[in-house]
Amino acid sequence: SAHIGLLLPYAPLHHLLFAQSLPPLVMTSGNPSNEPLCCDNDEALERLGGLTDAFLLHDRGICRPVDDSVVIATDRAVVPIRRARGYAPAAILLDRAASRPVLAVGGELKSAVCLLQGHDAVLSEHLGDLKSPATYRHFCRALERLTGLLRCRPACVAYDLHPAYLSTQHALRQDKPVQAVQHHHAHIVSCMAENGADGPILGVACDGTGYGTDGAIWGCEFMVADVIDFRRVGHLRYFELPGGDAAAKQTFRPALSLLRQLNDTEAAVVLGKRLRDAHGDRFMAVEQMLARKVNCPPTSSLGRLFDAVAFLTGLCDENGHEAQAAMALEAAAEEYMQTGRRQKAEGGSRDEACVEPYPVAVANEADMLVLDWRPLVTAITADVVAGRNPHEIAARFHEGLSQGLADTAAAAAERAQLGTVALSGGCFANQLLLTRTAERLQAQGLTVLTHRRVPAGDGGLALGQAVVAAARMEGRW
Repeated sequence: SAHIGLLLPYAPLHHLLFAQSLPPLVMTSGNPSNEPLCCDNDEALERLGGLTDAFLLHDRGICRPVDDSVVIATDRAVVPIRRARGYAPAAILLDRAASRPVLAVGGELKSAVCLLQGHDAVLSEHLGDLKSPATYRHFCRALERLTGLLRCRPACVAYDLHPAYLSTQHALRQDKPVQAVQHHHAHIVSCMAENGADGPILGVACDGTGYGTDGAIWGCEFMVADVIDFRRVGHLRYFELPGGDAAAKQTFRPALSLLRQLNDTEAAVVLGKRLRDAHGDRFMAVEQMLARKVNCPPTSSLGRLFDAVAFLTGLCDENGHEAQAAMALEAAAEEYMQTGRRQKAEGGSRDEACVEPYPVAVANEADMLVLDWRPLVTAITADVVAGRNPHEIAARFHEGLSQGLADTAAAAAERAQLGTVALSGGCFANQLLLTRTAERLQAQGLTVLTHRRVPAGDGGLALGQAVVAAARMEGRW
């Protein structure tokens, strides 16, 4: 991988342990996957007994379990990916004050909630995936703890448009006024809020899933936005998502959908036959779904485009954890570019700046800019069939995609006469995609806003929801 994770000793007990000349220890959060932390000895022995080799118990109770934070350190900043211990519940200080307190309940994955009171936006720690019953109960307790800590009774509850989100259903059960905030609008406003921008600006929100106002699954959106509302001005070309949520795990599903739309180009036909021969019945079942349009909602998801390309290049067959395929693509691209830098330094001819981007197209359809992935995927399938190095394909994919995002955003900004672009959404946790897109936008004279204090992904969603709801209550900001 291009990234190395380190857990530093942050408690005196850790220093005492390692002072005993112990061998390296594998230490991680005390919880089964997708569940909240164990916070007392009996619970740990019961829930973790089959997962660990030894327990070191303590007689001091844990009042408030808080997960480990995860950050990416670049030469520009330390950016949180998962905001928890060491960050929460420190407030994000906003330039403008809300006249009445707002509670925002966030999304469903990487859940975090936010209480906005005056100038202070207080985000909870990372809570996890609300589909787990234990995590949902933890989410409810976190809401109580946050309002109790700040001694605040919110005047309004903000929530995501997705009707099936458990956070949405929780908000709608409250005996308070509510505000629905579209997923990608909340992403853009979270970036605006931490950068002190009111708008309007041109927002680019890229992630895996967000409920769109047209009922489709959005995930690569260009919008003219302020803190009250937005106008969608562009998106990634739609493709079908066979199986809906299942396509977020099984990367072959979006891959088959893309191949189906390539108008039977020679490489797509050859690659499709190879895949059917290798994978058999499960491919035939999904192809029948696509042919009959059964459980195949339309999507503009950039996350699923990453999944499809990772499958086609052989880099990831299945997302065992969230964004595994995208991380594999980023790591492969980084390795290819680092090899180029090393060879250049040693007097060779390769240079990462010479990585040729795959072609993309930007179409104008009914006054909507559409970023067309078909030229890019057509070129990728041809290179896969030709046996080209998957790491080179990954590098060219990132270059082509960042060029397409920048070109679409610049065209939208010019139309709207805007000079500032905000980049948000989980796909921009990918530092290669973020850096190259920002560089290309800046080269066109645009100011670029990115995240520094809250995650670009759903862990920062509640901040945007809270600011939008506060602005709407006042009718201005």
